[in-house]
Amino acid sequence: MVGAVLLGVASFHWLLRGQVQAARDLYAQFFPETHYLIERWRAFEVPVWLPHERLGQPFLALLYTQVFYAPRVLTGLAFGHVVGPNVLHVFNCGWAFTGAFLGLRRAGCSRSAAFVGSAGWAFSPFFVELSQNLAFASTAAWAGWAFWATLGLERAPSLRRLAWCALVLAAAFHAGAPEMWLWQVLLVVALAIASRRRGRALSLVALGGLWAALGFAVVALPAAELAFAWTDPTAPAGGLLEWSMSWQQLVSVVVPDADFPRAEPFFGADQRFFFTLLLGPVVVLLAAVGATSRRARPFVALALVCGVLALGMHFLPARLVLQLPPFRFFRFPAKYAVGLLFGLSMLAAFGLDRLGALVRHRRGSLAPACAGAVGLALGLALAARALDDVREGLVRGSAWLVVSTLVLIVVARHRQRRWLVPIWLTMELLVIPRREWPPAPTERFLAPSPIAETIRAEPHGRVSIRVDMDDPGTPWCSTPDDEAEADTVVLDSRRRLSVLRYLEEDLRSTSGYGFRDPWRLARAFQQGRAAFQLAGVTHFVRNAGEPLRFDGPVPSRTAIDDLWLWRAPDAMPRGWMVHRVTVATDDEAFAELGRQARAPRDFAVVDRAVTSSDAPPGCTSTVATTEQRPEVVVQDVSACAAGLVVLGDAWFPGWQADVDGVEAEPVRVWGFLRGVAVPPGAHRVTWRYQPWTLRLGASLSAASWLLMVLGLLIRRPTP
Repeated sequence: MVGAVLLGVASFHWLLRGQVQAARDLYAQFFPETHYLIERWRAFEVPVWLPHERLGQPFLALLYTQVFYAPRVLTGLAFGHVVGPNVLHVFNCGWAFTGAFLGLRRAGCSRSAAFVGSAGWAFSPFFVELSQNLAFASTAAWAGWAFWATLGLERAPSLRRLAWCALVLAAAFHAGAPEMWLWQVLLVVALAIASRRRGRALSLVALGGLWAALGFAVVALPAAELAFAWTDPTAPAGGLLEWSMSWQQLVSVVVPDADFPRAEPFFGADQRFFFTLLLGPVVVLLAAVGATSRRARPFVALALVCGVLALGMHFLPARLVLQLPPFRFFRFPAKYAVGLLFGLSMLAAFGLDRLGALVRHRRGSLAPACAGAVGLALGLALAARALDDVREGLVRGSAWLVVSTLVLIVVARHRQRRWLVPIWLTMELLVIPRREWPPAPTERFLAPSPIAETIRAEPHGRVSIRVDMDDPGTPWCSTPDDEAEADTVVLDSRRRLSVLRYLEEDLRSTSGYGFRDPWRLARAFQQGRAAFQLAGVTHFVRNAGEPLRFDGPVPSRTAIDDLWLWRAPDAMPRGWMVHRVTVATDDEAFAELGRQARAPRDFAVVDRAVTSSDAPPGCTSTVATTEQRPEVVVQDVSACAAGLVVLGDAWFPGWQADVDGVEAEPVRVWGFLRGVAVPPGAHRVTWRYQPWTLRLGASLSAASWLLMVLGLLIRRPTP
């Protein structure tokens, strides 16, 4: 425990000094989304819909927003939307260590061996730097707990242990990274197969998995609906094999910086999702020994499967498997490297105990095992050289591999190796060469935007924002290799309204990040000025050297020298009414919109027939739109004739409409907006986001979690 605390303080000492990590996804996505998440929970509202991005989009269904993940919500509420995500990752490391330690102890490992496996996993350079993506770190932190729960269920089945298994798997899914959850399920199945009573174990874990599935149905069903609705069904998923782990990066698991310098900034031969995959020589060398243990076979299988998948485009079998479901639903094969690293870490624990047994019974020598491990690493390095090139980092890092191996041989032969090996691992994790994200001052990320103040000073609807995400020169905090500078894009991201940081200013934008554009919006905005007018865009924020693609908006300088603010005085309101409609396909609607120089105010193109009539001379219809909360929008209409009330928000399945309390059928307007027909007179149109997937999922999950709680409270009576 002392070693774990020491490693935790050393890994996150900057947080005690009022600094935060602000890696790419942290500042671009998790800071602003955490702000929205906790603001909704503070109002005792479930954040189901996000109206600020892309004319509105699902929030709960995105999974990585972790709407029901208690650690994300509680750390945000307690520490705020900037410090909170950093505190969450400290929790992730501690949670990962605890779960792995308990799992290894339940598997029969000694305390020192359990420390080696859990510390090598949770406080490795890899896991500490995984803070750049909170959802992946949060889900990965449950791997040890899945190990612990499955062993307990397999060895002594009971309702209580079945409930624990279901709870762990459900919580891991709520943590927001289904790719991480997928390989944890593979681990659970492998543990059941390795059981002596295989049939019973498989039946139990299947029952626990089904129970868990009901527990996360509240997010899984809306996420499935989103997956089918957000892209053009005729287009394949992009980036399926991009960011595959290269052979050099496989070597970098044991050799520090073996993959540096990397090929290209992002979509080159090397993956960019992880900036280090380093576990260190101690863990990998012990894992090579632990792989000979019969108890460790499930982790050998996990490491092999995840290692093959992580290679992606660089290994033909991986390419073929990744085309099959469920793997084809996820991008970036390098993400499976997390399962590889977890498997190696657990094997290291078995390896330490295995070494003790070998030495005690004089059945072998440590030197051949370590020599074999070093030979494997060198073999991989030679393979990398034959396939591509040798990086400068491999030459430098090999010295550390040799030194660490020699020290491990010495301490492992000593009588006190049970304590000396964990001490050496702790020292290695403290001083091993690593590539760290530079911490940044917290107050810089809380500074409000002067651009937002200017926009709010006059009536506005939405803003179109496209500014640099990274400074072309020195994007500090954008990668671990950048040097600190006083004024940069990342540090000033909120002031510049970069990426999603406009959420913290409560602005609504046509842009977004993390969630791929719904294809209808992308097609619509390609049509130019008329689409932006229909979307109610009153302001454009652009880099100084990037003019708008169309005339009309008026430019002005901002308080930030390299950004311009353009004002569009002719934007449509959020709601309006037309009395003339034309039925056409989406493609025809987009083509017609592209032919319009300005937003059509007197007619609309819809996807199905609605009741309408020509307005008599002098007739004017009015629409007043208010938002009770993001999931409920009300339009008070005064219609001089039958027509179509348009709401300038994104069309998306799940939105329901009623007119004066009577259910009405929504129609798609101009291919990307939504509307509903109303008769003449005064009416109230109420829009509610209530997808059937959410209603069904909430019912299933509520019942499942209630049964889990009851199952945990029920104890078998003592005979």
